Amino acid sequence: MHDPDVVLIDLRMPVLSGIEAVKRITTEYPKVRVLVLTIDESELTIEEALQAGALSYVSKNMPKDDLFEAVESTYRNYPYYCNLIAGKLRRVINANRNATGSVINPNFSSAELMIIRLICKDMLVAEIAEEMLLGKRTIEKYRANIYQKLKVQTTGGIAVYAIKNGLYHPEV
Repeated sequence: MHDPDVVLIDLRMPVLSGIEAVKRITTEYPKVRVLVLTIDESELTIEEALQAGALSYVSKNMPKDDLFEAVESTYRNYPYYCNLIAGKLRRVINANRNATGSVINPNFSSAELMIIRLICKDMLVAEIAEEMLLGKRTIEKYRANIYQKLKVQTTGGIAVYAIKNGLYHPEV
């Protein structure tokens, strides 16, 4: 068997989540570089894929000629993001920093951050579970962890914290 230099992966797969596949690939084959090519352009998914070990992330909506550049860059071990993804990645980085430039609450997982944002949108546990493709009990466990980390007792407490600390920006 030959180990590939670059794995091109979509995140939407039938059996195993793409994020989990990226984790497994980068754990079992640390020399392999992962390039995500997907239609999913959500900031949370971008963040999760990069945290899972993906080196590069591009959208299926980018110009097709740019794919060759993305593969070449990834092969040379340089991160590559198409323009659309690069803009979203900058927003993710900025949203996780405060005025002094330090990261806000680095102890939140990306899933917890997403749940915080969905709670702020007044979504119920069942709606959050459906949105994130997780079980209701899993969402309840994440929510309990968030309550404990923030030392709050209600979703209102979560929302107040999130807005004050730039984790959520209500649409005006």
